[in-house]
Amino acid sequence: MCSVGTYDATLLGIVRCEGFVADITRANECMICKDLPCLDCSKPGAVELREGWAFYGVENIAYTCPFQPACPARVLNSTHATIASEAHCAVEYSGPTCASCKEGFNHFNV
Repeated sequence: MCSVGTYDATLLGIVRCEGFVADITRANECMICKDLPCLDCSKPGAVELREGWAFYGVENIAYTCPFQPACPARVLNSTHATIASEAHCAVEYSGPTCASCKEGFNHFNV
């Protein structure tokens, strides 16, 4: 298990946040999170993708969402956690970065 402030790169790979350059220093299999605004590594044994971020396209790169609440925070716990999926959007949203409204919703009645 990785300590607070790091994440397990053997499970998640090397995570990158769009527009930010991170220190890719390793502490064994654990990567330091300090320069990754898309990750919350403050809880022992749990790493979260912060609200307002989504994985899209290239694996392990998190992008900012146009509408922050459409991309809720979520725990990253396996190699599949860093692959894009609409299942990770808030209920009324869809699309690669949760920027589209699902059928029956719009930006006025969500």
